Amino acid sequence: MVEAAYIHVLDILLGTIVLRMAFGWLLSYPRLLRLIFMLVSLVALGFLVQVTQLPFSGLLFWLLVAPVSLVVLLSFLPELGKIYHLASRGHLFGNFRNESENFTPILAATLEELVRRRYGALIAIPTSGEVDSFIHGGEEVDASLNSSLLVSLFNPDCPRHDGAAVIINNRLKRIGAFLPLASAEGSESQMGTRHLAALGLTQVTESHVFVVSEERQVISYVHDGKLTLLPLTCAGGLDKALKEIFGKKSDREPNSKRMVLAYALWIGSFLLALTCSFNINAWKAQLSESSTVLTSVEARVEIASLPEGLFVDDIKPTEVTLFLKAPQIFKPIGGMTVLVNLKEAKSGKYTLNLSEAIVAGLPRDAKVERFNPSFIQYTVAETRNLKISIEKPEFTGLSKSLKLGGLKIEQESFRAEVRDTKWKLGASVKPQIVDLSTINKAGIYRLPLSFNLPPTIKPAGGTELKFDVSVELKAK
Repeated sequence: MVEAAYIHVLDILLGTIVLRMAFGWLLSYPRLLRLIFMLVSLVALGFLVQVTQLPFSGLLFWLLVAPVSLVVLLSFLPELGKIYHLASRGHLFGNFRNESENFTPILAATLEELVRRRYGALIAIPTSGEVDSFIHGGEEVDASLNSSLLVSLFNPDCPRHDGAAVIINNRLKRIGAFLPLASAEGSESQMGTRHLAALGLTQVTESHVFVVSEERQVISYVHDGKLTLLPLTCAGGLDKALKEIFGKKSDREPNSKRMVLAYALWIGSFLLALTCSFNINAWKAQLSESSTVLTSVEARVEIASLPEGLFVDDIKPTEVTLFLKAPQIFKPIGGMTVLVNLKEAKSGKYTLNLSEAIVAGLPRDAKVERFNPSFIQYTVAETRNLKISIEKPEFTGLSKSLKLGGLKIEQESFRAEVRDTKWKLGASVKPQIVDLSTINKAGIYRLPLSFNLPPTIKPAGGTELKFDVSVELKAK
């Protein structure tokens, strides 16, 4: 009981740590959920093909599973590489200090640098998913945000500097994009194409758009079809304004959120590990019960470790039928045996009730439900050294001009180890028929005798029986 408690404690501890690591990385890199979904889909498809035994589809699946799996894994190498590098630096439970916390400082530094260099710029940050139909052209990318990259995109020497940079979920997703233009009627005279594009996008989508004017050196913020100038008068003023726009009130709030999230993940991982540790065996049994079928297979009965000087006689039956509970895709295999270990056996009659423990060659995913018959009977007896008599042989092929005068066997008996309870004291064996067809003259002939002994009779010394018979043939 105490040992089982220790096992559960260790199981829950390790399970909590592993689950916390998994949840942490999934929250840090949500794209990993897509990787897991794809791999699970491949496994499910393989199981379906195996169960339904589809010949052509099964061949296609096994031919394509390796390259498809490789392509899927390669597409997620950036995330896997980040996990490896962070884990090697001790961040085993995920990295919640992601790009979103550095977003406003990066954007503020970018806008200030663009103004300083007199680069015109258009940066769109959609907050709803329905923007694909309004943003066209340019090139799709997927890059982390940094100020140098964004500033370089709007360098007049950059081929894509006239279009918009689109940021979604704190990652740069498109460069050189074209946005829908608002009507110029009623607009201020100093508004250029970038301002009209910013107004046009915010009128039809939920987006934040920033415009940098290369001529006036001002930053315009456009949202919900309204344009506002952002301050550049004091250090940190732009960063503060951006935090108010995106709802980031203070630096303490992200830290408190991280702590709450970390505690929630630890508690959730512990509760899940606790539940699974105490119920996993019951779940496995239910799953096994629902996905198994009953099948039968024949098994030979074999004797093992029989002590010297003893033998088994009259074993019934020599084969039994095993009824196995196995997975639906299980295919019965040959070579299973019911192994009867007689290492401690003594003389006597026995009845052995069969159990799964004595079945040799049983696959790991199969269990014996029952046996038919459910028991075997056998007799263990001591090997006996008996004197066995040799009967007179019969003859064949005797010439019509000859007759049998007399015969004498060289040795009328021999000693043998007998491993058969049917053989009693005074038992005899009869030689095989002696062929005389090659003899056509009267005389005395010495002919060899041959015997067809059962395997339970072993002549003393382990040698073959080699006896001769003297036969006198007379003329008629």
